[in-house]
Amino acid sequence: MNSTRQMIRRVELPKFIGRASSVIVKYPTPIVAFILLLALIYTMYFIIIVKNFITMPLDTTQAYQNVIYATAALSSFFVIFSRNKFKDHSYMFFFLNSRVKPFELVLSGYAFIYISYVLIITLMFTPFLIIFWYQGEFHSTLDVIVLFLALTFVFCYSCTVWILTNLIVKQIFSKSEDQFYLTSFLYFAILAATLYILTYLIEKYVIYSVSSFLIILVLLFLALRWVLIRSSTIYLNNIFIQLNSEGSRNKKQSLHFQHKNSYYLNMKLEWLHLYRNNVLKEQSLVFFILVLISFTLYFTLTDYDFVIFNSYLINFGLKEIFILFSLTIGISYRKYRNASYLLNHKESYYFIPRIFLVLLMNLFVHILYMGISYVFMKQSLANIITFSTLCSIFFITSFSMAIGFFIKINDSNKAVVIVLAIVFANIYDFVILNVLKAAVYIDLFNVLISIVFLLFIITNYIRKPFFK
Repeated sequence: MNSTRQMIRRVELPKFIGRASSVIVKYPTPIVAFILLLALIYTMYFIIIVKNFITMPLDTTQAYQNVIYATAALSSFFVIFSRNKFKDHSYMFFFLNSRVKPFELVLSGYAFIYISYVLIITLMFTPFLIIFWYQGEFHSTLDVIVLFLALTFVFCYSCTVWILTNLIVKQIFSKSEDQFYLTSFLYFAILAATLYILTYLIEKYVIYSVSSFLIILVLLFLALRWVLIRSSTIYLNNIFIQLNSEGSRNKKQSLHFQHKNSYYLNMKLEWLHLYRNNVLKEQSLVFFILVLISFTLYFTLTDYDFVIFNSYLINFGLKEIFILFSLTIGISYRKYRNASYLLNHKESYYFIPRIFLVLLMNLFVHILYMGISYVFMKQSLANIITFSTLCSIFFITSFSMAIGFFIKINDSNKAVVIVLAIVFANIYDFVILNVLKAAVYIDLFNVLISIVFLLFIITNYIRKPFFK
């Protein structure tokens, strides 16, 4: 474990500090303003949650189960969207030329992802911890420690299951090919089945005995450590084989862009970036999982409970798709801005087609999900296309685009950025709904804030010459 700490201190921490300091040095005032805005919004969220739920009776067992499932979904999101983190030649160097053990390399690679996971979970559920403490459900600090260990176990277990499913799929198929869909479906099947069995056994036998629960967690951690030690070497070896084989594959078919219309040319370029960087593949998987969860909940819950859970799916699942499509514009800008500069186009040629494409895709995803809910789950079409819905999608799109331009996003921090954006967007919606209340004021405020985000992008990034 000493090598793990050394890797975190000498490799991962300098990377994080370097990226953070570069952003702070370039934009000190916007960063300070954004942090103050986040603090204000979170404070209002905290007060509203405590005020509304402080007197409501809550079921501790059901709350534990819901938290476990929510954190499993969050950890799965982190693991899948950070799956390419180790496709980096720096990790290959340490794997081949140092005494760092493979499982220590994996642990150090996931260290800051785990810290982000804990930070987000803490911010989201601290108001509910206060409520449980006020109602006398938490009797000692040991209860909080055990809960923290349980959430840590869920994250470690998610990472381990992803490694094992990768090994299983690559053992059956090619080691140099990325079987994304098959690996993801097998991962979700194993994770859901085992977590359901564990929560059932814990609820049935040891939920009321903190000491027994703690002993079981310690044993499970030891088992995970043994599995990780045994599997990390093969896992990293397969990743590096795939990394090396990607350079020797056949070249993709070249496309000829002989278009007089510059708007259409730029839209086609952005679509090509979405396709070749597997953004469409990832989001189609997310959409399929959302629909699958909706079907499962529809046939297992009452109508009232299904409506509540379906609204959560819309607020978190669909917003994730909206946000990632929008972030991709900023990612492609940073990646190909020199090539775009050579085209010598006006700002409008670059910006308008891309924002139109992303807005169109986000609206299509929303309409498709609502249409499936109406046809197969008998949900209302009242909110399929309303002015409030359009304003909300416009806000999420412009907000995410601003983040994509503002922050350099890669495989190491993409999952963290997306989750933070989702959390911020939902807390923002919750606070604005409780403060402004009237729909017309909410829509107007969303439009104004969206215009500010777009002006920020145009002023600081989309200008001629093309880069600052």
